[in-house]
Amino acid sequence: MSQVNILLLSPQKLSICIYTFIQYPYPESNS
Repeated sequence: MSQVNILLLSPQKLSICIYTFIQYPYPESNS
């Protein structure tokens, strides 16, 4: 639930999270 509130309060942060996820969908691959 906390994450939902954070996203609503900071929609911009959500975009950053999505952008990062797109760049690194698999953290293991980066290693």
